[in-house]
Parts: sequence; C-alpha cells; structure tokens
Amino acid sequence: MNKQYPLVGNAVWIKKDDKVLLAIRSHAKRAGGGTWHPPGGHLEMFETIEECAVRETKEEAGIEVSNLRLMTIDEDPYREAGTHYITFHYAADWLSGEPQNNEQESGEWSWFS
Repeated sequence: MNKQYPLVGNAVWIKKDDKVLLAIRSHAKRAGGGTWHPPGGHLEMFETIEECAVRETKEEAGIEVSNLRLMTIDEDPYREAGTHYITFHYAADWLSGEPQNNEQESGEWSWFS
C-alpha cells in the first residue's frame, strides 16, 4: 500500500516601503495556478521551516529577508490537483535584492500597497 501524506510548505510576505511582494503563480494546472502569491515553497528533509522560508525566498524571487516572524499556519487540501499542504505563513522585512522572474515558479513579480 502506497500511503500519501500532506506536504509542508511556506509563504513569505515580504514588506518593503509599506508594500508587499507578489507574483502570478505559473502552471495553470497546478494548485493556485494563475493566482497572486508571495514567494515560498516546500520544506526539504532536515531543513527547519525558517531555513526553508529564507532559501525559497532567495531561490524563487532573488530576495534576501530579515526579521522573519510566523503569522499563521493553514491547511490546504486541494483534491482536484491531488495536493495537500500544511503552510506556514511568515512576515519578513526586505533586506536586499530585486525581484527576479523564475518562469518555472512564477510570472512577473510586483510590489503592492
């Protein structure tokens, strides 16, 4: 029997000059495809959730963050896409870097009021 388990992920809501960084999620067939989202991603084995948040923000958006703070945790079962995530949402302050597009993950990044 091949059991499936929920995955752990994160979302990082980055604040810079009273604005937040968001992008359009790529892959319309993926859960949340075509919707606005903050940077984030999957937890890797032996990585802390905080390390994951910092790494994914750098990989996905090209942004360095500081002052990471847990805001909330939510559960996202999405049967149509065959996914189920436990997502840790963090607030963070922009430290350095400019948003870089990563077509495998997201469309164009923008700062929003």
